[in-house]
Amino acid sequence: MSEAIGPQPDDLPVHWLPGPERHGVTLLARQVAVAAGAPIVRGQEVPGWLHGRPVHLHFSTGLFHSPEAARDVVDAWAARTRLSLTLHDVPQPAEGPRWGRRSAVYCHVVARSSAWAVNSRWEATLAAAAMPRASRDPEVIPLPVVPGPRSTGPTRAVGAGSAVLPTPAPRRAPDGWIGVVGWVYPDKGHEEAIELALAMRSEGRALGVAALGGVAAGHDGLADELARLAGSLGVEWHVTGYLDDDALARAMHEVTVPVAAHRHPSASGSVNSWVAAGRRPLLREHPSTVELDDLRPGAYRVRGLDAWPAEVALALDDPARTWLSPGYRPPHTLDDVVQAYRSWWAL
Repeated sequence: MSEAIGPQPDDLPVHWLPGPERHGVTLLARQVAVAAGAPIVRGQEVPGWLHGRPVHLHFSTGLFHSPEAARDVVDAWAARTRLSLTLHDVPQPAEGPRWGRRSAVYCHVVARSSAWAVNSRWEATLAAAAMPRASRDPEVIPLPVVPGPRSTGPTRAVGAGSAVLPTPAPRRAPDGWIGVVGWVYPDKGHEEAIELALAMRSEGRALGVAALGGVAAGHDGLADELARLAGSLGVEWHVTGYLDDDALARAMHEVTVPVAAHRHPSASGSVNSWVAAGRRPLLREHPSTVELDDLRPGAYRVRGLDAWPAEVALALDDPARTWLSPGYRPPHTLDDVVQAYRSWWAL
């Protein structure tokens, strides 16, 4: 059953949030809707009062039970509303057999939409490969940095509450934690972080790896595999589980070296969450992260994986390298995103 908040007398599209409340795409969609002052509707059934109205959906097949279920539900909405889309988790050839299956669904929903957008030029490239017959090009609206509790350095605690990460650091991680933020799921870069910790041990530095978030549904086996890998290499491994906003902010401040090593990145809200928390994360060099570096110069350290141990050594000797300056104001905030959407919806 759909739960409506609104409708409001505005020319903005109704924002449809069909998926799990804690999914990153749902969180972003709600942030944009609230900041824009747009009405929100939740659930997968089409409310009668929506007939013929413009609706916007931040779409990912991950919001539904399956890609095919996503196609069928979007079909029902497109038949009764004027539906625009922002595509997330755009299919990539590296997905293997899933690429063709998901690409077919993305092609289908784009064909049913009135307009569509992606969050990076790199995603536009991926979309062109996945949907070569799309009748129009997407709008590109980068993901925002949404400011949260910040700290200007490792000695300043922010927010109430006890430490989130084990402290003092366990025996195998006396030099602190390499932090990866977000759900534990395949190709997120946790394995690379564990290998980085192993490489640092050969330099005489003992770091653990902390996964700041829960295990994605259906991937408990992956978490067990990562724990076994870390144990076999003598690397401390810690999964925090789901963290609310305050606890996540504390954990992001407690991390010694923030990293993002996605194997197949496209546009990542978790990368921007480091910046929102005042951290300067180490990013795996990739067209999408180079694009981010161009968008927000100085907010990230983009390096190839072979250069990561040297970069981490520098960070351990000079922790300020992993923190943004107190006066840093990241370009392309939520207000900028809302303005971009308002201009686009008005076309």
